[in-house]
Amino acid sequence: MKVKLTHTCPSCNGALSIDHKIDKYICCKCRALYELDHFGIDSLRDLGIDAIARRDFNTARRKFEEVLDQEPGSFDALRAILCSDLQIQNLNEITDVEKLASYTRIPKLSTLKEMASEEDKEFFDKFTGAYEDSKSYMAMAAEYNTSLAEAKTLYGQIVQLESSINRRLKPVKLDLQEYTPDNRDAGFAFLDIFSTSDPDDVRDLILVTAGVIGWMILTFILGMNFVNGGIIALLVTVVYYIAVFTRMYFKHKKKKERLLHELNSARERWSKMDADLKETREKIESFRDDIAQRCSELAAYKR
Repeated sequence: MKVKLTHTCPSCNGALSIDHKIDKYICCKCRALYELDHFGIDSLRDLGIDAIARRDFNTARRKFEEVLDQEPGSFDALRAILCSDLQIQNLNEITDVEKLASYTRIPKLSTLKEMASEEDKEFFDKFTGAYEDSKSYMAMAAEYNTSLAEAKTLYGQIVQLESSINRRLKPVKLDLQEYTPDNRDAGFAFLDIFSTSDPDDVRDLILVTAGVIGWMILTFILGMNFVNGGIIALLVTVVYYIAVFTRMYFKHKKKKERLLHELNSARERWSKMDADLKETREKIESFRDDIAQRCSELAAYKR
């Protein structure tokens, strides 16, 4: 990370950096050297800035605490301490709401607020509010995704019911999406529904097969008098098939009525769930955008 220190080289106005091998300032242009306390309190700031750039947050905090000892209420020192406690290099990182909510090393903001000037106390109140709201946002997003998983399951049931009553399905692209910050517009893939054979249908197939075999056996047994035997076998078979297909018809009619009732009920639940999810999603996105806007304002405060 490129570091911009508080001062430039007094000799040539070139950019300064800190050489930790010799513990001195060094000019990037004329190569002049200066002691680390050459600029007084600003040298402490430079050491703190350099430590944050190297992600040595403990050292950075100590240096800016020394700045506060000499300049009580210094906001740039308090802001640097806040970054050190969060272990981030600048406050622009808090504009990522999901990242803000993931921080576990939230500093004692009340302590920093007490050290701040009256003008700057509101900053820490707003930061506390944004952090707590980011946690609420993540909880809302998690609850939304749980409801979405239930909606997916219900949709799979609808597809299965439609398949069971032999309706021709039209491809429908669902617009419900899982709420993820990386891909907020990504849809989800269709569920793969594998229909299984209905045990009743298997039994009916066995009955029909048994009827064909029975007809063949009767024809063979009565084959000595082929004409009379064939007529008798044919009549028996016709009666048998009428009985079997009548049973199948009424059974499938009753089953279809039951499935249609279940399908209509599932569609009603889906319609309500669909509307609720869309409304919830809009609220979540609006809430997130509001938090992000507030975080941007905090990051830009006194820059």
